[in-house]
Amino acid sequence: MDGKELKPIMPGVWGHLETNKTPEELKQGLKELETKLENLLAYWSNVRRDNA
Repeated sequence: MDGKELKPIMPGVWGHLETNKTPEELKQGLKELETKLENLLAYWSNVRRDNA
């Protein structure tokens, strides 16, 4: 298996996305996404606290 015809099994966004990235690259991408979401969540928490 050379990984070229590797298709993620996860449903949703990744379900119809063919990838040639290594699992490490995908993990790194998910980590970055997670960080962005955490920052966004913290931002909105602060905004709501300020407006309360």
